[in-house]
Amino acid sequence: PHIPTANMIAVHDGVDYRRFYNDLHDVFMARPYTFVMLGNFQPKKCQLEFSRACVALHKQGVRDFRVWFVGGKGIQEKCGPILDAGGLRGSVTYWGFQKNPEKIIQKADVAFMCSRAEAFGLVTVEAMLSGCLVIGSNTAGTPELIHHGETGLLFEFIPAECPDLVEKMRYAVEHPEEVRRMAAAGREFAVQNLTLEQNASKVAEIYSEIIADLKCT
Repeated sequence: PHIPTANMIAVHDGVDYRRFYNDLHDVFMARPYTFVMLGNFQPKKCQLEFSRACVALHKQGVRDFRVWFVGGKGIQEKCGPILDAGGLRGSVTYWGFQKNPEKIIQKADVAFMCSRAEAFGLVTVEAMLSGCLVIGSNTAGTPELIHHGETGLLFEFIPAECPDLVEKMRYAVEHPEEVRRMAAAGREFAVQNLTLEQNASKVAEIYSEIIADLKCT
């Protein structure tokens, strides 16, 4: 049956902000800037499109960046040939699986959520809490977490080189002050809305309202 939108309440999952939160992380303060992408290789995660976008940015003459991948098998095998052929061989690090990814995220400047079908991107929230600017695909649940131009940047997904992703990358590199403003706003938004504490508080509030309504009937 159809449920009216007015009767729905969205409660987002929560992230342990004590683990990822870093209010001392100021991005774009030193070059080369660091782009990071986290997650095991899957076509829907779009690591290939991200790699092609990095190559396209490099070909446009933007050279002051490096690329970090955090994730299991498959990334270097699939993405390595694209990046190597595009002139980025010496600018890419494959970290592999990490038990404590926050140690890497907190050293990066921009984190990418390029997935075409991400419901609630834990990586997105973790990167926001860490103080990174997050650039995400304007699809699925990502726009609920990133408010374009305020708490991060959204790009329109187009296969292959993703020209809009390249444009957002270039914008970030050319506007460091704006990047720092958005990264700080994203961190604050995540603290106020996307932590375990906020999740528990909202669930408790809903149950309290339900119990109060039952007592009145």
